[in-house]
Amino acid sequence: MASGVAHRLHGAHFRICMTELSQPLAVRREVCFCEAVYDGRRKWRESGRKKVSGPGGIAPAWKEGVIPLLVDPDGQETRRS
Repeated sequence: MASGVAHRLHGAHFRICMTELSQPLAVRREVCFCEAVYDGRRKWRESGRKKVSGPGGIAPAWKEGVIPLLVDPDGQETRRS
């Protein structure tokens, strides 16, 4: 469900960043953004997503027109930003 919401927000030109566990728990991985954790980059419909190594990778991903995916299981990285 979160991937669908992210897809719609991205399509409406919102700048968003997804966070994920290092071992995602998603069941339908082909349509989930979590697949980028394994592949590094993934596209589903019009929304591209890219795994970033830290908060510094978020803005460059937005410039590429993709949704950044940050592995941040405890929410520590996003609290620092």
